[in-house]
Amino acid sequence: MSLQESAQNLIKELNESAPYLSYAARFASFKGFRYDKKHIAACSSDALSHAGFYSTATKKNPTSAKCPFCTLELTFAENDDPWELHKAARPNCDYVMIGRPDDTTLSLRTIVALALRCATVAEYEKMFKMFKVFEEYNPRIHSTAIRAQATAEAIGFRDSTMLLIADHRFKTFDYTVRGFRKPTPSILKRLAKAGWCSAATNCSHLSVKCPFCFSAVTFSETDDFWEEHKRIAPDCDFVKLDKPKEADWTDDEGLMLAVRISIMNKYETKQKILDQLEDDEEVEKLTEQLSRMMAKPRFLRRRCSV
Repeated sequence: MSLQESAQNLIKELNESAPYLSYAARFASFKGFRYDKKHIAACSSDALSHAGFYSTATKKNPTSAKCPFCTLELTFAENDDPWELHKAARPNCDYVMIGRPDDTTLSLRTIVALALRCATVAEYEKMFKMFKVFEEYNPRIHSTAIRAQATAEAIGFRDSTMLLIADHRFKTFDYTVRGFRKPTPSILKRLAKAGWCSAATNCSHLSVKCPFCFSAVTFSETDDFWEEHKRIAPDCDFVKLDKPKEADWTDDEGLMLAVRISIMNKYETKQKILDQLEDDEEVEKLTEQLSRMMAKPRFLRRRCSV
């Protein structure tokens, strides 16, 4: 399989895991949107899709929409500016921080990062519903098959997120590099608490990687591992949460971090494809194709619901 074919497969997989990544997918969700009937309304299906929202409308709440990159869900009035509301409510949303996609030339790495964020949020919502099954399960009402399926998914999820916990990250340092003095347990525990796990080489005990963001580095024993993590990867989910102690996490924060590790594990082997693509002459064509997918069409006829 050629590099380009591998890249296309990677993008396809990401797009399937991140169903509302593209403008077109978000726009399609607003079928029959109420404000599209009003030509003077600022809050159209186009404006909402452009601002990163997809429809979550119900009969009781026909103008609600949600961001697939940050879970923000709002109910909109016809003269609201979706982009300004998004920026005001969630200035740190990955989609908001890049600016309007059709006003910005996005790099391939940025688009993949957005896809991973969208996939993370989608998986979080799936896992949240799964855990609700356990909380609300009633054998008189619910099928045992539903609980069995949820149990199987929970076990798979647990196994893919072992490095969420500092103690498990610490255990990855259980090795000896011949010819090199092993760091003390206190140093290795500091590494684990700062979000790092072992990526040991034959030359260093202190070659590490972050399971939340793919960052990799080789430290010296005198480094401040947490401060260096913040410097190297300011966009890492673990760093942005700024709560190295697990006891400080809320249930939602812990679940989101666990899901992030699960998603990163799934695509870690594909990272090499991305690295190779950045040095490939064809990368500009692929990036242009993906940027068109992210942006709204240059000419868009406003849809009028009947």
